[in-house]
Amino acid sequence: MKDSGSTFNVSLRKLESVNSPQMTENNINRKTVVNDDDDDDDDDDDDANTRREYKPVKSKKISSQTGVMGKVKTEHKLSARVSPVVPSGVAFYVSLSAPQTSLHVNEAIVFDNVMTNVGDGYNHRDGIFTVPESGVYVFTWTTASHFHQNIGTTIQINGDIAGTIGSYGASISNYQSATGVIVKSVTVGDHVYIKNKFAGTIVSDNDAKSTFSGWRLF
Repeated sequence: MKDSGSTFNVSLRKLESVNSPQMTENNINRKTVVNDDDDDDDDDDDDANTRREYKPVKSKKISSQTGVMGKVKTEHKLSARVSPVVPSGVAFYVSLSAPQTSLHVNEAIVFDNVMTNVGDGYNHRDGIFTVPESGVYVFTWTTASHFHQNIGTTIQINGDIAGTIGSYGASISNYQSATGVIVKSVTVGDHVYIKNKFAGTIVSDNDAKSTFSGWRLF
């Protein structure tokens, strides 16, 4: 009878221990831990898959190089726009060196004193400006007539009159001057010069200078 009671008591304690709240909580905790481990394994698997799927691309270096090249090209284009091609200049300015020069009818006036000749278009031996570059030019000339003298001149382009002026001093006891200005489109090789219309004396001294000049606008 004593043995049967002992056996019963042991069995009861086992049953209580199995059904006890602590045991149940431990089992739950252990299950939870197992589940957490499973989740960690899943996360590890996801990380592993992510690592396997991730393929590093060396794009930063390529992008950097591309960016540098693009910057160089952009700077080159900006430089090209900021620095346009500037045409070479053409300009001349000449005068008569003698204080007085006697002119004949229809004679080309040779302005022998060259002060400016950019582009080497003017010839001081014959008084002709040969156009070195095509474009639009400004031409201007001034003549001064002697006392009681009349001077009429024309500007000629390839033998055609492009402008005319007159300094008429026949009725006065002083120098008389006149200035003409034209703007013309001319071509390489065209001849431009000043031609006298009347016989007379032209003046070019410190009081009145007879000159001929021109320059390329564009």
